Amino acid sequence: MAGIFLCEVSAAHAKEGTVDVKVADRDGMIKTDVPMLDTVYEMPEVGEVLAVLFEERSGALQRGLVLGHPYSAGNRPEQSGEQIFCKTFRDGAFVKYDAATKTMDVSAERICVKHLAAEHIVYRTACEKE
Repeated sequence: MAGIFLCEVSAAHAKEGTVDVKVADRDGMIKTDVPMLDTVYEMPEVGEVLAVLFEERSGALQRGLVLGHPYSAGNRPEQSGEQIFCKTFRDGAFVKYDAATKTMDVSAERICVKHLAAEHIVYRTACEKE
């Protein structure tokens, strides 16, 4: 049997792509080296809350897998929409793609581009309005 638990990150192991988590529902039990299920690399910080899927046998938690950050009343997506893909970084930088308009917005303090081919490119400084 398996169950989903909200857990707090107690340590992050960047090289291994795993975390140690505190399981509040189990008296603060620490489960170590739980792998991240992610297609984009970004390790969580200590104290962040994650949804973790654990296998349970006879009431004891076995192997686990971090599913990701759950949205809640206090943690809503900054960008949303049916055809929106958005990745917002901790420092406020983001990449947003709107499939309906086929438009990609990239915002960061510094952007490095190795190859760019597009029919239409719009460049705006931080002071310009859309």
